[in-house]
Amino acid sequence: MSQSGISSPFPGRAAFRSPLSGAPAFLLLVCWAACASLRGARYPLWAVLVISLSAPAGWCLLGTSRLNRSSAPVIAALFLIGISGALYISAEIGRDVSAESVRLPSVVTGPIPSRGTVLASKKFGHGGTALVGTDSGRLVLKFWGDPGISPGDRVSFSGSPESLKRADEPHGFDEFLYWRAKGAEFAVAAREIEKTGTAVGFPRWRTVLDARISKTLPPRTAGYLLAALTGTRGESLTSLHRAAGTSHLLAVSGAHVGIAFAVFWFFLSRLRLRLLLISPLVWAYVLLSGAAPSAVRAALMIQLVIAGRAAGRSGRPFNTVSAAGAVMLLCNPWLFWDVGWRLSMIAVLTLSSLSALNANWIALFFMTSPLVWLTTSLQSSLVFGESPVAGVVTNFFALPAFSVLFPLALAFGLPALTDMPFGGAAAAVPEFLFLRWERLSQNLLALCPWELGFSMPLFAAGTAVMAYLFAAASGFGAARSALAAAIFTAGFCLLVVS
Repeated sequence: MSQSGISSPFPGRAAFRSPLSGAPAFLLLVCWAACASLRGARYPLWAVLVISLSAPAGWCLLGTSRLNRSSAPVIAALFLIGISGALYISAEIGRDVSAESVRLPSVVTGPIPSRGTVLASKKFGHGGTALVGTDSGRLVLKFWGDPGISPGDRVSFSGSPESLKRADEPHGFDEFLYWRAKGAEFAVAAREIEKTGTAVGFPRWRTVLDARISKTLPPRTAGYLLAALTGTRGESLTSLHRAAGTSHLLAVSGAHVGIAFAVFWFFLSRLRLRLLLISPLVWAYVLLSGAAPSAVRAALMIQLVIAGRAAGRSGRPFNTVSAAGAVMLLCNPWLFWDVGWRLSMIAVLTLSSLSALNANWIALFFMTSPLVWLTTSLQSSLVFGESPVAGVVTNFFALPAFSVLFPLALAFGLPALTDMPFGGAAAAVPEFLFLRWERLSQNLLALCPWELGFSMPLFAAGTAVMAYLFAAASGFGAARSALAAAIFTAGFCLLVVS
């Protein structure tokens, strides 16, 4: 029992008195995420503000045993920041989700932008889509056949504008929200597409590095390094990891940024200004790899930790993750509708909640993978329709293995990339190890070949575990954490059913 009278759910760890001191940034994250979610779902402004402010307020009251006068400035500051952010997010999203949003933005009343840079592309069936950045903003280029374009290419095109469609059903695919989260406001059905050159800067370097790795290294080593360094994912690797529940290994995420940070730290460890030097290197890696939301979140967390150390303060992991997520939502409210961002935030918030648990490493090892799978499966099964059970087993070994394999592949691949003698022989080492991992992954998949589709029991279990962990990391006592889990599980289940 701590001095505040709250028993800690983490043995041997003194509980925080309130979320106001335990995780204030989480209150802002809850407020702004609720605001973006409800406004994107076309709730009226008054309902959005009431719910988005009530949720963190209820969370705070539920986790606080007593308030004193010293809490008043913190409450006032959080309220002002929260309401200001909520109004801004509501205004940003509200302009596009009003009843008029099905019409094309005013930017397309004039000539359609005919030149731009391909930021991302995906082929399916007899055609595909590309996200193109133009001087007037981003748009979705829809094409048929194979125009031979890839990220980093400069293209000219012509076509007719189309509005992005809203979902007809509450949980159906919403084309508008999917592309709006990536910055696009409308689509163009392309009649002609012509590659006119290659962009400069990071897109250009990404293209050059893609070509060099693909040409020089063995197929599996090349595929994994392309995924880690430039964000390019091949279809065969994507299918293999999707079935095994380890797709996160191919998406440039916090794990990859963490590995990059560790490598930079190792090579710069003797320099006194290493923290100042590491920051631009981390951001350069994030931009080179395509600036995925999960990678940007990890880089922001690193910056917050560095800033805290410079100020002589050490932040709590759960609060640091929440602060990074809240900053990203404020910078781009549409980011909430990016599935990758939501999955990344849930996974890392879960991991940071577990980091507060005062348990031995063996217990943490066996606890981490099932709990992260459970909390993320409710989102993945809701969005993708199913979640592979094999992920519970494979992820026990996946992250530790690839934390070694990625740096090893880069180290053994550099001789081949730089045309050094015996470079091909060196690159064969990570190739062998990647193939061994795939064989192990396939064997584990054979033991757990099942996939779970969305169901209310799975959703309720995942929500309950997530709410309990988040409450405990916010400073709730064990009983209050259980109560929070029960309340929020019931609320979310009613929301899904309705």
